[in-house]
Amino acid sequence: SSLGVGALGPPLASMSHSVTHLKQAGADMRSIHVSMPEIRCGNAHYLYGQPASGGAPAPPPPPGVGRQLTLRNRLPEWNEQWNCLYHKFNRGRVTQSPSKNFLVYDAAVLDGAPHIDGRAAGTDDAILQFGKVAPGTFVLDFRAPVSALQAFGIALSAFAFKI
Repeated sequence: SSLGVGALGPPLASMSHSVTHLKQAGADMRSIHVSMPEIRCGNAHYLYGQPASGGAPAPPPPPGVGRQLTLRNRLPEWNEQWNCLYHKFNRGRVTQSPSKNFLVYDAAVLDGAPHIDGRAAGTDDAILQFGKVAPGTFVLDFRAPVSALQAFGIALSAFAFKI
């Protein structure tokens, strides 16, 4: 699915969902892949909605497509001690474990590449986390380069995909 503005410009994000089988757990898990365009306006580069050079967010420039940022979720890992699948959510905000919970990272960082600023990948590097905190209550935490509209679209797309 795509989250976009139709004839007014390029999509804000394109999402695809698939199923990945985890042999250790004998379970099928949701895999999420997101592609987001770089937006260019004259000499300014707005990487996914934020000025590439830092600073305060700018008003949206006229559409133009450049590089793509690829995001994907990190699958849960098998915990031998607890004998179950385990996901470490950032800041303890996600407290329940339905299958719709997910963490989204820069795919290059998940593949071992350093961050643009040279830092090594760590557990607190999720760009987006979505998870259940109580019956009928979910949290959606996100940071740049994802905008609020993109984050909401990614989270909403997870409800449309059934495993």
